[in-house]
Amino acid sequence: MRPHPGFKPVDAIEAGTARIASATIRYEAGHWFLSFTVHVERADMTPARPDAVIGVDLDVKTLAPAWRGRWL
Repeated sequence: MRPHPGFKPVDAIEAGTARIASATIRYEAGHWFLSFTVHVERADMTPARPDAVIGVDLDVKTLAPAWRGRWL
């Protein structure tokens, strides 16, 4: 099992701060695979620089990419 670095799902489940939402087991090409979704309760994070400002481009008209000169 290769979880996200720093996240130990078994510890979080045992502590009651996470729960398994779904799991899938499959056998493919001689190997077993297990994947699961874990819902985790996390504390709200405070910004490192609450006085910092970000810019938002309000001139964006379309977010869809062009393909062969046509908009999707």
